[in-house]
Amino acid sequence: GTISRTTLQVSNLSCTSCLNNIAAELKNISETYGMNSYLSRGIVIVDHAITYDNNKIATAISGLGYPARVVATDEIPAQKAFSAAANNGSPNQVARSGSGCSSKGPCNATSASWQKLYNRYFTQTNSK
Repeated sequence: GTISRTTLQVSNLSCTSCLNNIAAELKNISETYGMNSYLSRGIVIVDHAITYDNNKIATAISGLGYPARVVATDEIPAQKAFSAAANNGSPNQVARSGSGCSSKGPCNATSASWQKLYNRYFTQTNSK
């Protein structure tokens, strides 16, 4: 089958803690499968059920204080989802950390710390 992959431009992202907040919120939406992000560019990519309105994802992220707008939506094969369940326990991609927190000095979050966060939120959700 196929799923939707929605790309959002998200403001106010400064470190992986912001992505942690977004990931936690997406975990509560059963129609989402996983996410990827490019922190330094303010891009969040969310894989979700085709039937789920991508504007609801933007609204959920915006409600956290990170104004988001949908910039693209594509259909992709389900096996390419950012989901441990969709690709047999091996996450497809992880977020890229940015240059750091603007007001608090350099952010020490690494792609390895994002991998742990990803596993905590999405492998538990999709292993049901």
